[in-house]
Amino acid sequence: MPESSISKKLESVLGNLAAKAGKVVMEFWKAGNFDTDWKPDGTPVTRADLAADQIIQTGLAKEFPGIPVVSEETRNQSIPNSNLYFLVDPIDGTSGFRRGKSDFTVNIALIENNAPCAGVVFAPAFDRMFITPYYGRLVEYRDGRRRVCEQLGRVYGPVRVVASRARRTQPLIRNYLTNTRTNSFNFIASSIKFCLLASGEADLYPRFGRTMEWDTAAGQAVLEAVGGRVLQLKGLRPLVYGKADFKNPNFVATVPGVRLPGQR
Repeated sequence: MPESSISKKLESVLGNLAAKAGKVVMEFWKAGNFDTDWKPDGTPVTRADLAADQIIQTGLAKEFPGIPVVSEETRNQSIPNSNLYFLVDPIDGTSGFRRGKSDFTVNIALIENNAPCAGVVFAPAFDRMFITPYYGRLVEYRDGRRRVCEQLGRVYGPVRVVASRARRTQPLIRNYLTNTRTNSFNFIASSIKFCLLASGEADLYPRFGRTMEWDTAAGQAVLEAVGGRVLQLKGLRPLVYGKADFKNPNFVATVPGVRLPGQR
């Protein structure tokens, strides 16, 4: 299949699956149905997580039967023996979702050779969806309209920062930015932070603390599609995928032109 055909199919399929999953998640959210179990690692999983996961996995298996799927909720214990696989987080921001917060997202990414090459991030409570098909341009769907996002321009001067709401990491973030000129901070959950950079609404997203590959893959694909970067804090090397434990190191996501702490 030509790359153009792959891109069109991915945009259609990923968009439709994220929309269907998001609709179901919103039904749970509006009803205040946050029934929760706890996984062996101590993290929560709601009925909404599992319902969204079922929709996404069933759809991917039907449309792309030859491509393995790894999900946060029904994940294998190891990376598939394949250089191409889907990585799914049916609800990113489950903890906030359980408290009635609105900044949760549905994430589906395609990983190729240890890097995201396509993905969708859908924030159903905000009715904002960002899709980048196979090495394609970034598209945003909002209020029923489709917009092709332009490549990000360089930022000069103070930067707008988005960061996790986790209070335990906020002192680390502020210390990291001691010598960085900032003009705003926005503390928000989930992978929507990557999308705010990609849409030109923020410039820098430093991340300390626990994240897993399914938390970041779709957002990284979205941001990189318009020229942004996601780098490990240590050494400022690209964030990579396919690690045995799925755990990410601390990282920073940035738009072009931002001078990072420790960068010469």
